[in-house]
Amino acid sequence: RLAQTAVEAAEHSGSSWFRYAAHIALGRLFAQIPGDEVEAGIHFRTAFDLATRMNSLPFLAHAAVELGELLWRSEQQSAQQRQAEGYVRQALALGERLAIDSIIERARHLLR
Repeated sequence: RLAQTAVEAAEHSGSSWFRYAAHIALGRLFAQIPGDEVEAGIHFRTAFDLATRMNSLPFLAHAAVELGELLWRSEQQSAQQRQAEGYVRQALALGERLAIDSIIERARHLLR
């Protein structure tokens, strides 16, 4: 219920930044709750799409590493694992380009 209220407030604000922040935070929250990986993925994908539309490379790097890590941890088909690797590699490239050490470290750790 709280998550729905946060998303509604973000959507009502009209601010892409606020919407991105709400979705990335909710994705992180749901990713920590066993069984809520699908909900986390929805929020991370929405954050990824918002970052793409805003053309915000730092936001895109964070959303890509979050989504890639979530997909990487899931026990899905090889197609989803390839998709996860694609997100993580994108996050690594953006992290290196923007010198975001936390993104670089997480992405490299996942690609080992």
